Amino acid sequence: MTANGHQGRSYGSMSKRGSFANGTNKVSHSESKSELTANEAKAFETETPLPTEDTDCCVRGCNPVAMMIILGDSLHNFGDGLAIGAAFSLSIAAGLSTSVAVLCHEIPHELGDLAVLMKQGMRLRTALLMNMMCACSAFIGLWIGIPLGQTETAREWIFASVAGMFLYVGLVDMLPMLHQYDGKSNKVTVAILQNIGFLAGIGIILLIALYEDAIELSL
Repeated sequence: MTANGHQGRSYGSMSKRGSFANGTNKVSHSESKSELTANEAKAFETETPLPTEDTDCCVRGCNPVAMMIILGDSLHNFGDGLAIGAAFSLSIAAGLSTSVAVLCHEIPHELGDLAVLMKQGMRLRTALLMNMMCACSAFIGLWIGIPLGQTETAREWIFASVAGMFLYVGLVDMLPMLHQYDGKSNKVTVAILQNIGFLAGIGIILLIALYEDAIELSL
């Protein structure tokens, strides 16, 4: 009985020591894991900092999403300038109708870009400045499109390319945004407003197409 009791006590002490060692290993493992996670987070913040209220963009520039929006908007505005220049080279009426059509789709497009840039961390002043700089590429396209539009073949290619770009932006970029609903307002009201804007755009373009030849300028 004494030997068995002594052996039981020894087993109990050994099990206690083992459990204590396992607990110590678990604590040390969790501490090392937390330190590793903290170090990884610190390294991630050092390499690619996220935009905050103090900084407009990441590392004196823009994060990838904002940069893609700025570059895409610049190319889009360049195409708008090409279309307007080619249309004005055809006739003043065609140039005015194309300018109105571009204006009608650029207003919601630029407002959407402004909202996305601000969501990426830019301040309002910086986002407006970036939008204005992107809009300047339209003047470059206008300057190139007017002489290119003198040639009928080049004008047809410009109109075809810009029409495809308009369809892509409308169907891929803007149309999916109509399905986004934040739940803060009535769905019926949102649907009615969307359809009113959609029909108003169709009506404006239809009027321009019907009375394009009747547009005259008294210079």
